Amino acid sequence: MRDLGWTRDDCKARIAKAGLPIPVKSACFFCPVTKAWELHELEKPFLRRIVLMEARAKPRLINVDGLWRKPVLGMRGATPRPGSMTEYIVDQGLLPEEEVRLICEKAPQDLLAFQKSVADIDISERPELREWIDFFDMTRGSLMKTDQTPSLYENVNQPIQAAA
Repeated sequence: MRDLGWTRDDCKARIAKAGLPIPVKSACFFCPVTKAWELHELEKPFLRRIVLMEARAKPRLINVDGLWRKPVLGMRGATPRPGSMTEYIVDQGLLPEEEVRLICEKAPQDLLAFQKSVADIDISERPELREWIDFFDMTRGSLMKTDQTPSLYENVNQPIQAAA
């Protein structure tokens, strides 16, 4: 569309003219330009992944608070919000505070342990990160194993323990 010089409004007009519904604007769920109200529309697994991403990045953040970078104070008509999507998620009750705390405490360390445990395995035999993400989703981000939780690491040559 850009090659044709179309704007978003041009695209909407063409779609409407064809009698089709206008699709919602799409973007990655963790996009830094996500509006605060858009977080309210996300399913919980995506909110948990945002918390995980910010928690994993936190030790390396120097001049930013999180995915939104810096807080917006709400001047000149802007909607106030923190620089961290995680902070907003907790403040708005989009996920329980205890769940967010568990994700922040346990998930980054477990992810690192998983990555280290597979680092020496030939790439053709290495479990995909997708397996860890599926495990993360299945445990609702807590990574606390139960008798009903299948072992994520059963196919890895040297099993690791989830972070304590």
